[in-house]
Amino acid sequence: MPTIILQPEQSVDIDTNTLTLDKVTDSSSSQTISTTIPALGRDIYLWYGPVEYDEAGAWTNESALQRAKELIDAGNIRFV
Repeated sequence: MPTIILQPEQSVDIDTNTLTLDKVTDSSSSQTISTTIPALGRDIYLWYGPVEYDEAGAWTNESALQRAKELIDAGNIRFV
């Protein structure tokens, strides 16, 4: 289970097997797709910029959840 460091003295363990997303926001004008993850208490980008936005295509709730899991497991979190 990956540990994500939010601040040097604060970290949180995320179990991606039980991960839930509160909402997913798609902004075509800024070409970003972000999500709210309750366990983090912050929003993260799932897809950011024109290349990733095009790759997301017609995303679904399931593909957004899978993307969040991939980013967390890889330790590649980009906070909004």
